[in-house]
Amino acid sequence: MKGLLNPTSVAIIGASNDETKLGGMLVKNMINAGFKGPIYPINPKADEIQGLKAYKSVTEIGAPVDLAVIAVKAPLVISEMANLKAAGIKYASILTAGFKEDSPEGAELEKQLVAAAKENDVQFLGPNCFGNMDPKNKVNVTFAKAMPKAGNLSIFSQSGAVGSSMLDWAVDTGVGIAKFITF
Repeated sequence: MKGLLNPTSVAIIGASNDETKLGGMLVKNMINAGFKGPIYPINPKADEIQGLKAYKSVTEIGAPVDLAVIAVKAPLVISEMANLKAAGIKYASILTAGFKEDSPEGAELEKQLVAAAKENDVQFLGPNCFGNMDPKNKVNVTFAKAMPKAGNLSIFSQSGAVGSSMLDWAVDTGVGIAKFITF
């Protein structure tokens, strides 16, 4: 679980130069957090994203990646599981919505995702999660722009809305956070 909880390298699948899109927001949040390891934006239509070299697929990176953060349309998430295996990536945080919370078709898609993840030996948070954060290690792959200071309190939340409120509280009150994880 180290790669999920303490990543030293992160690939963002669905990365974008448009910071109003989820993939753009995630890249910006990691840059703004001051992450010290490599950030690999993945977008088949870009050579560079927010000043970082972009890759068409995680299979093109050619270096170890601890965590893949997925922000592409729901039907595309399943095929990413095979790409993660091919790239040797064992952990993913899937922020993409459109699964069982959305419709019966989404529920079926989620069953396919779980099967694909098992087949490809990928453990994941989500789908449709708010993301995860580690202020000490300067990881912010969430929707939240503000990151609390590093501390000793960890927050695990099934609800992104509740988790987001707790992050806002921590920022507003100066409470330090060790880990923030939604699932």
